[in-house]
Amino acid sequence: MENFFYDDKFYSDLGELMEDIDLFEKDDVLKLPDDYSLDCKGSKLEPIITLSPEWISERIDDERFSEDGDEIEKVEKALLASVDFEKVNSLLPKLYYVSREKVIITKADMLDWVE
Repeated sequence: MENFFYDDKFYSDLGELMEDIDLFEKDDVLKLPDDYSLDCKGSKLEPIITLSPEWISERIDDERFSEDGDEIEKVEKALLASVDFEKVNSLLPKLYYVSREKVIITKADMLDWVE
């Protein structure tokens, strides 16, 4: 089991979680009830941000533009002409964020991990 969340904390593997809940040895896991399980959430690797001309222009204070706002289009065209957004976005860091996937970790999963 890799890359999941339990109680809003990220775990890269089951061993990290087991250490946090003080299950260090096989005997510790065997003492748990047979129906023991933990409800976790899956994760999804996503960029911390995705830049685009629109994303940038949306962050410019409206007071910086004229009343008709023609400058927005010019700003976005200038950005498109001078910035390789595909390359920039590919170089930005990615992190694991909570996904909608439900992950249930069972006693059997833990036993498999410690064996």
